[in-house]
Amino acid sequence: MILIEGPDLVGKTTLANVLKGHLQLEYDHFGKETEAYSVLDYFARIRPNTICDRMAISKMVYGGTFNDQRLMTAGELRSIVSMISAVGGVVVIVAPRHQEDMAWYRDRLMATYKDEDELYDPEQNIKVAEAYMDLSQNVVWRESRAEQILGDRLIRVRFSEKTGYPAGREDVLNQIGEKWTEAQDSTWSTDPRDESMIRDRQRMRIQLSLMLNAIVAMRPLVLSHLSGGDL
Repeated sequence: MILIEGPDLVGKTTLANVLKGHLQLEYDHFGKETEAYSVLDYFARIRPNTICDRMAISKMVYGGTFNDQRLMTAGELRSIVSMISAVGGVVVIVAPRHQEDMAWYRDRLMATYKDEDELYDPEQNIKVAEAYMDLSQNVVWRESRAEQILGDRLIRVRFSEKTGYPAGREDVLNQIGEKWTEAQDSTWSTDPRDESMIRDRQRMRIQLSLMLNAIVAMRPLVLSHLSGGDL
């Protein structure tokens, strides 16, 4: 699986379509970042031979920016990233990297949204791009340890006036293709029965972890009920 994340207008969909044809992958795209997807919704979309345009990281970034609340916990993000890693996934984040990139990105946003009725105004998109530019400032991202889980399978691509769209850059396409191939080779055996077994085992482990977390979260309510307290 290849997951491509980043703010609007950085060429994620174009990059996904190029890689889809080059690597013979299925294409998947999540809806609005503020929609109420559950963790199991994400699990159902994590498949080895898929390229996904946005997913859980966008949920974290966009949800916090537009709604001023966490729409995803660190534990949930950790489970999703662990599943992506378990199927040999690679995560690509396309975003501005420096303040000079942000100035150019702002100009692009203003020109694009000038006469259009968009859901998100340019200033909000600037906040989103800034969040992607330095994910280490995001508490959920840090506490999830997503960066440590992914390791070198996390690829950061700079989007700026100097570098341009990633889909037109041979170095980016080669880096993603090579890292994805390497991840497949290190994850799956040649026996397709092993691939299915590993996926099922990892999915069961993560679902069990979520169930245990839910039980722990409900413990105070159960104790209160048993002691005759009000719920």
